[in-house]
Amino acid sequence: MTNNPFHRRSYQTDYMHMESHVDHSSPHSLQAPGCQCFGYSDLRVVPGGRIKFEGYVASRWTLEYIQEGKGRLFSDGTTYLVSAGTVFLRNPRLGMGTADTMIPEPDQFLFKRGLMIAREPVLEHLFGMANIPPVEIVRLRDPLRFEGLLDQVRTMVKTGHPYIHEELSTLVYACLLEVNKNRVLHDQMDDFSRVVYALTTTPQHYKNVNQIAQEFQMTRSALFRLFKRHFNTTPMDYIIKCRIENSCWYLANHSTSIRAIAQACGYDNPAFFSRTFKKIVGVSPSEFRRQRSTQHMVRAPNPRRH
Repeated sequence: MTNNPFHRRSYQTDYMHMESHVDHSSPHSLQAPGCQCFGYSDLRVVPGGRIKFEGYVASRWTLEYIQEGKGRLFSDGTTYLVSAGTVFLRNPRLGMGTADTMIPEPDQFLFKRGLMIAREPVLEHLFGMANIPPVEIVRLRDPLRFEGLLDQVRTMVKTGHPYIHEELSTLVYACLLEVNKNRVLHDQMDDFSRVVYALTTTPQHYKNVNQIAQEFQMTRSALFRLFKRHFNTTPMDYIIKCRIENSCWYLANHSTSIRAIAQACGYDNPAFFSRTFKKIVGVSPSEFRRQRSTQHMVRAPNPRRH
């Protein structure tokens, strides 16, 4: 039986029913860099009920999705109208210790689904999340695609998976990417966020720090200082982690040769790629592929390929 770190909790009143799955274990070491999902929830509220978001939730990023119904969200003195197909992001940097409230409209019910995501500097820079207000409302143009990703998350936290944290990492990243497609933030990014965005989405294109500095008109010293401050690493080590993350996805989801995968991820020398991969992941690319091929893979769109 697959060990499942997520624990189910059910709560019901006359006005609402909630089922949540939360991982209370210590922070996890992923086989590849990525997002960390700590919880998933389904919540149904009928007229007369209300949802209260306690302050402890704000210690991590929360992504809430309204799948059915409509209502009003009260947060930090502001009222937001929410309806089916709406996502709202809650900023952990703001509103600490406060509680937001959401109520259905009269004669309406709400079906809300939620993800709890670890705060990571890379997410804040990549998705422009560091500078959003306490709550940001995003209307999805393709809600069915997003709901499909949430369905996969729900199945996984319920049933478990031998590589549950790695698989959830891919799914959560894909969820965030779907939300990001519907936001207009790129022009609002600061210079460093643009660097992080480019290095994270296309790490194979960057060979050295000089190339990065020239493309983004920043000094080498500034790049080293910013990556040290925000990620406690160097620009090239950050690129290597992103390349290896991409290669893990290729190895798990494609039968492409390891040589071709190495080239697609920015490595002209397959032997060097294999040594780098084993140093970071702990096993060789061929062994990683063999291990993953023996397990049931949840097919999620790779966020790097869009």
